[in-house]
Amino acid sequence: MIRRKPHSTPWCAFSGLLVPILIGMMPTLVAAQQLTCDPKLRATLGVPTAPSNAQVGRAVAIDGRFAVVGASQGAFVFERMAGVWTLTQELVPSAPAQAFGSGVAIDDGRILVGAKWSGTAFVFRFDGTSWIEEAQLFPQGGIAGDEFGYSVALRGSLAVVGAPEVSLWGNPGWTYVFRFDGVNWIQEQQLVPSDGENEDRFGNAVDVDEDVIVVGAYNEGHTGQSFPDGTGAAYVYRFDVGAQLWLEETRLVSADPVPGELDQFGFDISLSGQRLLVGTNPISFSVSPIGSAYLFQQDGAQWAFEAKLVSSDGEGADRFGSAVALDGELALIGAWGEWSTGNGCPFPQICHSGSAYVFARQNGAWQQEAQFTRPGIQNGDNFAWSVDLSRGAAVLGAWGVDTIAPSAGAAYVYDLRGCAPPSVELGK
Repeated sequence: MIRRKPHSTPWCAFSGLLVPILIGMMPTLVAAQQLTCDPKLRATLGVPTAPSNAQVGRAVAIDGRFAVVGASQGAFVFERMAGVWTLTQELVPSAPAQAFGSGVAIDDGRILVGAKWSGTAFVFRFDGTSWIEEAQLFPQGGIAGDEFGYSVALRGSLAVVGAPEVSLWGNPGWTYVFRFDGVNWIQEQQLVPSDGENEDRFGNAVDVDEDVIVVGAYNEGHTGQSFPDGTGAAYVYRFDVGAQLWLEETRLVSADPVPGELDQFGFDISLSGQRLLVGTNPISFSVSPIGSAYLFQQDGAQWAFEAKLVSSDGEGADRFGSAVALDGELALIGAWGEWSTGNGCPFPQICHSGSAYVFARQNGAWQQEAQFTRPGIQNGDNFAWSVDLSRGAAVLGAWGVDTIAPSAGAAYVYDLRGCAPPSVELGK
């Protein structure tokens, strides 16, 4: 899943690897940490040859024994073998692709990698030994500079690619759906919001599960400033078998923002079955923005608000909710702006060490189970900039980590199964 903006200066790929619904008044959910829940660090996913500013961890995705980690220019596959996570392959596209790795997704033996500065995406398939390129995707009707590949999602025979930067050309942003017909990946539809306006950033985040696609537009409701100041929205599409079209089912917005904040609702999204998690990345001109995430559950043709998640120790500029992942009844929320080092970093100073929060649904209610960060956390790590979940395993990107080289970055795998009580359902 996601999809953060890579570093402004590309670097060469590595070589020589040996290895419209208003939610109404919502209660805020703030639950005490459950000290018995202890996320277990299982692996650090680093690239030994990464140079300075490689920013490994800009995007992450995990599915079973495979994880894929995107960088400012590169994508890397790690595999868990005999309980050990090992770097097994650098994915190399068949054509020049700037910002290759800007978005990554993985599902059932396929990987989708976006290259937003080249306006393309690539599908790779696991042949039992290695990952081979299966297709290169281009948008029909796309335009130069649309950032096609900024965000990507993959589920079975469906691939979804966001192109949010067409706002520069007087559009709200576009999202494209591709379907594998058994031989080729064919563009099925271009999604456009029913109420879209210029600069909405529609397509900044995407996800798909079965016959539902959700698209974020974090700058929806903006005032036309030169910087993003929107309240944001998320659009739900469902495939109509009769019409053979993806139809807009509903538009979700936050009706409970913190006074003085602009939520940027839809900054990240995660879909798991009939449940949807929508993250925020609030900005503020009058108060210290903390952040939140919203859960919705499908109820027939409606998506009903279920809970608003906030951290138990929120501080200004935490960016809680800027990265989210959902696996059944287990949620993982990133807060890359939190200053976790304990050496003092009061708002508005930006220290960006980062932290992550685990929530689970127990006895019909969502509660915070744990907060954690990587060992030896440092200012500028941006830990939990990107997050994903699969069967209780979590992968979190930290593109600012300096262990190999300055801002070479890394990702971290944690076991969260101990944070999910037996009653909690793990989805994918």
